[in-house]
Amino acid sequence: MYVPHPARWGAPRRNTLMSAARLAGMTGNIVLVPEPVAAAAHFNRLAPGSSLAVYDLGSGTFDVAVVAASPQGFTVLAEDGLPDLGGTDMDQLLLEYVGRQVSNRDAAKWQLLLRPESTADRRAQRALIEDVRAAKEALSRHPQTVVPMPEPFADVTVTRPELEALIRPNLTRTVELLSSTIAASGVHPMSLAGIYLVGGASRMPLVGTLIGERLRVAPASLDQPETAVALGAHLVPRDGVTIRTRVTAAPAAPQYPTTGDFMAGAQFPQLAASAPVPQKRASKATLVALGAIVLVALVVLGGFLVASPSRFPSAATCAGTPGSPDDKGFTNCTRQLAGPVADQGDCHGGDDGSGVAVTGLADVTCHIDGQTVVYTQTGSLDEVNVKVRALMDAYPNTTRVRAQWKGNGLSGEYQAVAASGVGVVVFTVSDRPLVGVLTAPATGDPTSLTAAKAAAAFERSVQPGT
Repeated sequence: MYVPHPARWGAPRRNTLMSAARLAGMTGNIVLVPEPVAAAAHFNRLAPGSSLAVYDLGSGTFDVAVVAASPQGFTVLAEDGLPDLGGTDMDQLLLEYVGRQVSNRDAAKWQLLLRPESTADRRAQRALIEDVRAAKEALSRHPQTVVPMPEPFADVTVTRPELEALIRPNLTRTVELLSSTIAASGVHPMSLAGIYLVGGASRMPLVGTLIGERLRVAPASLDQPETAVALGAHLVPRDGVTIRTRVTAAPAAPQYPTTGDFMAGAQFPQLAASAPVPQKRASKATLVALGAIVLVALVVLGGFLVASPSRFPSAATCAGTPGSPDDKGFTNCTRQLAGPVADQGDCHGGDDGSGVAVTGLADVTCHIDGQTVVYTQTGSLDEVNVKVRALMDAYPNTTRVRAQWKGNGLSGEYQAVAASGVGVVVFTVSDRPLVGVLTAPATGDPTSLTAAKAAAAFERSVQPGT
């Protein structure tokens, strides 16, 4: 089962998408496919070493990406987007234009269309919005069209030049972003295998005109560009192929651990700059020496693990009475959950009240990178569930990111929320009564902090490594 997603989506959004797919009843091997990769597979079976650009103007957003092919799969060399621009914005511009033509006939009636008060008003509004959208689409094929209007307004004739005058500033933004993204990829526009138009709104003739004027390259499209991603997802190779979206200016993030997500554990391919260099066969003496080194390493590692069983305590051990804390207040179990934070952060036993906490039998508070993390070992998994539920109930009607995490011999779930300029991430372990709470204050404008950003902070600096 293939599920496309925007290339710019990080691990939290991909995790949420995978969770939604499972909750929707999808079973088996679910493969998350970046949308530009799916579009590239649909438009063109790229030869290794070649690349193309995908211009994706959908109903709600605009995305652009440069996709390259290697013998192992696809790589997104550069991507960007405009989350505030899509086909619906063009519809709104045309609706406002139509309103300027007719509203002087009956201003009160026009306001009822914009802000309906009755069921009949809402039906009239829906019909008008659909007619405006149909008129916009018709102008992609015809020089003019008519927008049918409800009583008492007369129908409005709209020409393609009139529509293009309305939408040109927005489309110019998309083409400028396309140009800068291609430049960021390091590929010259003339060296691309093509610039391919994706998304229903991309069929407007002005799109191709502006791209040709700016990049001196004629873009390619289909009769139904809105289907390119859905149809192309099924053409992405899956056997023996790994695919990576290499997003510029974004930190690496842990991948969703569910089997079937091709992003998990992938050996990320890169474009070959030259022919592969033949490898010399190792001599027998070399192999013997390497074998000896490996044997010594295994003996040393085995001795380390035998001498340090507390490094990875068992679930049964953590379900019992907490052992004696170390000089920072960690038990063996909470130290495993803390991972590198235990050594890198300013940590001490107990809850000092500086952050959100879930208290239990053993607590440790750590300060790291301007954030506070409280680690707790409780008496049982049921107690953890009760405490987490009570904490999350304190943030009703807020957007929540919920995803899986894995690292340092543990796995579990985290939930992230943001309220009043503070992000809170609660992370639990699936088989032992451990819980951590990250409190991450906003570094700038408090309103800019979101649950997704809080989740990213957890994955970046708090989630224990693998």
